[in-house]
Amino acid sequence: MTGASKPEREWSVREYRDGDEEQILELRGMVLRGNKDKQWWRWMYRDGPAGPAAVMVAEAKQRIIGHMASIFVPLKVGGRTTLGDHGMDLMVHPYYRRQGIFKMLGMKLRELTRAKEWSLAYGTPDDESYQGFVTRLNVLDIGELPFLFKVIDWGAVLKNRYNIPTFAGQLLGNTRELITGRRRLPKDTGIKVEEITSFD
Repeated sequence: MTGASKPEREWSVREYRDGDEEQILELRGMVLRGNKDKQWWRWMYRDGPAGPAAVMVAEAKQRIIGHMASIFVPLKVGGRTTLGDHGMDLMVHPYYRRQGIFKMLGMKLRELTRAKEWSLAYGTPDDESYQGFVTRLNVLDIGELPFLFKVIDWGAVLKNRYNIPTFAGQLLGNTRELITGRRRLPKDTGIKVEEITSFD
């Protein structure tokens, strides 16, 4: 007895075409935080100071349901400038998730950037997409960028967050600083950073 066959894939992946940004921005408004307009998108990906980006989209029923892009980044290596790319704005419509769109977008984008002879790719994925990059696209994790900050005015923070009067917040903040005056530094990952003059 055979099980039910999987439904045929309804989507395809292609390179960005002029005019796609309207649907890309609709998808972005649904999937990512922050509203952006066409002017921002064109500056970031098409007409930006770093040059045109590599952009792949997934399409189903003539609607864009996925997006992944890499912006061009000049990198200085020793005395020479080489080309790299920074992955940006991975998005997949909620209805179409878990169908392989993430992996296909990533593979096609990698092909496109390699054809442009960009020598190095890097990204800073969020928690949601990190696992996909590492497991599905074999991206190397070179470590975390720690989020470090110093509160300058505890009174303002505690008033805004907990509605504690400013003077009481300052007193609490000053007391906390005295008790926990030392900074917590990121744990040692074993990765060493050193200056190099060339790489293969």
